[in-house]
Amino acid sequence: MWHNKTTNSLARVFLIILTMVLVAGVSVMSTGCGGGNGSAGKEEPIPAPAPVAPVSVHQHVWTDATHEEPKTCSECGETEGEALPHEWCKANYQEPKICELCGETEGEPLPPLFPTLGFELKEIGAGYPYKSCFEDLSDAMGEAIVSDVRITNGDEYFEPKDGHEWVIATSAVMVPKNPKTFQIGIERFDYYSYDLSSAFPTNVVNYYGVDYEVAVKTRILENTAIKMEFEIGYLVPAGYDGVIFCFFNDYHNMVIDYNNPDTAVIFDDIIDGDTLFFRLRK
Repeated sequence: MWHNKTTNSLARVFLIILTMVLVAGVSVMSTGCGGGNGSAGKEEPIPAPAPVAPVSVHQHVWTDATHEEPKTCSECGETEGEALPHEWCKANYQEPKICELCGETEGEPLPPLFPTLGFELKEIGAGYPYKSCFEDLSDAMGEAIVSDVRITNGDEYFEPKDGHEWVIATSAVMVPKNPKTFQIGIERFDYYSYDLSSAFPTNVVNYYGVDYEVAVKTRILENTAIKMEFEIGYLVPAGYDGVIFCFFNDYHNMVIDYNNPDTAVIFDDIIDGDTLFFRLRK
């Protein structure tokens, strides 16, 4: 009996101790490291990071540079670079200098050279006293006239050419009745530009800054002892108005050789007061 009692006593003591341990453990767990407040031991949830707004990058919308302003953003007004300089084409006899980029002009066309020579241009349709020569080089006094000027694209005789036109003068020289053959001198040069030291006739005209070769063709309408009437046509760039046709004393044609510069006609040969100048234009 004692043994059983002792055993039961020990069992009760062990149970009491175990209960105390369990109670103490529950107390520690309920207070946690913070102690006191039962909720203090709970872990706070970590808040989600605030969303980061995307960085906006401005896309420029550029307008081209002009002569007044550099390249400019049409949305924010920012500029880049510099305004464009003008790109000038040289002036010519028809136009002042012109900017290739914008078409702006500056100054005046080059002045034509013929007026600086001081010679009078004769009127189309009027007759003028004219001194030519006979075959023996004696003077042949008469009258010369450019009765009409017409401009055409061409025909069977004056062959057409793209971008060109024929300027055709109907002309005549009359002298008193005489058994001797008379000579007429006919030359041409450019109202705008020429080289006084070069041999005549003028073979090139300058039109809008470009040199064009001139073609010439003559058609005899009447040829008697007292009258020679003819058409003389000049093939020039379409719109060109600077052909000058002149009558001059033609004694040179007795010995002229255009392949020999020593005998070719130069301007000094035709500047005397007997030369008649006509500008062939409507």
